[in-house]
Amino acid sequence: MKSNWIFYLGVIINAGVLLLAISNGLMMHKNFDGIDGKSISPMEGMPLWSQYMIWVIPIILILLLVAAFWLRSIGKMMGAHILLWITGLPMLVMFILWGGLALLFILFGK
Repeated sequence: MKSNWIFYLGVIINAGVLLLAISNGLMMHKNFDGIDGKSISPMEGMPLWSQYMIWVIPIILILLLVAAFWLRSIGKMMGAHILLWITGLPMLVMFILWGGLALLFILFGK
């Protein structure tokens, strides 16, 4: 039972990162009005490889989630956990650090 809880926590963390990556990709393709009124794209000035990486990262995360569920379905829970938590643990630490610092600044900032 605890193993399932850890698995689904990893899935939730990776799904959150996936949503952030997809929203980043969608925002990069939206044009914004510049200071002088001209419409500018955030993609201007980005090398071609970085434009591809905006969509490669969500695809890799989707493949990672699919592989983790496949490993779980064939009974390889350890492999599924390792696969999920390779990306999930650094993101969890980042979310805790980010949220903790935001809370500290709210409580003790002047």
